[in-house]
This record gives sequence, C-alpha cells and structure tokens, in this order.
Amino acid sequence: LLTLALLATFGIANALDLGITGGRDYAKPHSNDYGVSVGQQMGDFSVAATYDDVKHLNFKENRYGLVAGYDVYKFGGNKVTAKVGGAFIDETGVNKGFAGSLGAGLTIPVAKNVALTADYRYQQTQKRIDSYTGNNVSAGIKISF
Repeated sequence: LLTLALLATFGIANALDLGITGGRDYAKPHSNDYGVSVGQQMGDFSVAATYDDVKHLNFKENRYGLVAGYDVYKFGGNKVTAKVGGAFIDETGVNKGFAGSLGAGLTIPVAKNVALTADYRYQQTQKRIDSYTGNNVSAGIKISF
C-alpha cells in the first residue's frame, strides 16, 4: 500500500527526494533514532515513505511510515511544512502497532539539489504500544532529483 501510494504520485511530481535523518525520541524510554526517506514534492504538497531505526537500551524498534506535507510558509528559499502521517511500529519480537503523527518541518537549501532539514512530530500510538506516544525531533539532509 505504501509503495502504491508513492508510485501513484510519480506522474505529477516535481522532484524525487532522498533523505537521511538522525533524531531523538522523547517517548518513554528516550532513545536515538536514525532514518531514511523517499518522497515526492508536488507543488506545495509532498508525500514520503519513511523508515526509522530506533535503538533502545535492551531492544530495537522499527518504524515504517507514510507522511503527507503541505508547505505553509516560504522565505528566502526556505520553507516550513505542516505534516501528518501514520506509521507501523515493530518493537522487535515484542509488540507491534500503529501510530498517527502531527508535526512541522523546516527545509533550508544549501546547494542546488541539497537541503538541510529539521522536523518535530508528536506521535500518538495504540494502547498496546503506548510507551511510544510522545515527541520526536530530528535533523537531516535531503537530496532532490
């Protein structure tokens, strides 16, 4: 389903974006995460498939997501994007469940097809994985093709 959603956007897309991120998850327990994304920009709208690898003290969490965005403000080549998304969370070998997220991102171009990114999201999860409900901040780099 995630792949089909991305493929459906290819025909009307302005740019294919590939990104890598590092962040901090402030849900319980606090942890660092690293991620990759593949997305499309379509005017002021965007969609991205994401994967985050979250390392906790004694276990690992895999987060597979789909995020939609809308550019709400542009200034000097920079842009602020409102974001909403959903994710499947797999706490390896223990619990699995779904989450919804709401957040914002800042994109700062540093070269023709390269930009720095900073994102904030609040994630609300199902009860069985409630310990993952909380705030997340991340920063990264995005390359557009």
